[in-house]
Formats: sequence, C-alpha cells, structure tokens
Amino acid sequence: PADPGQALALTDQAYHLSRAALGSLRGGETLVRSLSFASKAEEYRYELDRNDSHRMLVSLLLKEKRDAPGIDALVRGFLDKSASLRESAAGKAGQGDYDSAVKLLEDSTRELVRAIRSAGIFIPG
Repeated sequence: PADPGQALALTDQAYHLSRAALGSLRGGETLVRSLSFASKAEEYRYELDRNDSHRMLVSLLLKEKRDAPGIDALVRGFLDKSASLRESAAGKAGQGDYDSAVKLLEDSTRELVRAIRSAGIFIPG
C-alpha cells in the first residue's frame, strides 16, 4: 500500500496472525532462547547492535506519529534519556567496564522501547 498508515496496520495484523499461529504450533509453550557470550565485550557489541536496531525502529515507526501535538515532546524525552545512557555506556566500555556498559545499553534500549510505545505502537521488549 502507498499509505504508510495502511501498511503499518497490515504489518501489525500479519504480526498478530503469525504470533497466534506460532503459539498454536508450539501448543501454547513459550520458547525461550538463552544467549551466551564469550566475553562481556562481545555482549556489549551485541547490545550495541540491538540498540542500533531499536533506534532504526524509532525512525521508521514514529516518523509520522511525531507530527502529532504532544507526541514529539513525549518521544523526545525518552530519546534524550536513551542517548545519554548510550553515551555513558560508551564511556564505560572505553574504560573496559563492560559489565556497566552492557547494563547502561540495556537501559538505553528500554527507553527506546518506551518511546515507541508512548506513541501508541506496541513492540515486545
């Protein structure tokens, strides 16, 4: 569809249908995937990539929604906090404190999820 709103609605419908189909295929069991990393530095790189992916989602999903009165200010607050946390994470990683860096990146990504949800779009996370 040429209309981004209609495309988003169709994507959302496809997501929910897929989720329901997978749930029935698994007989209602929840699938859990455990991640293991060779080092905290590797985990930091994974979280950095995950954060980048969520930043991209903000750009894609909220492009038009941020034009609505009040939404941009709300979203911007979450984005500013996310950016600050990410910057702190980079500083900790630069000092070799990957434990703290990973935690800060996780917090940064959580703020991005909040930004998306605050604009009325549900994403898991």
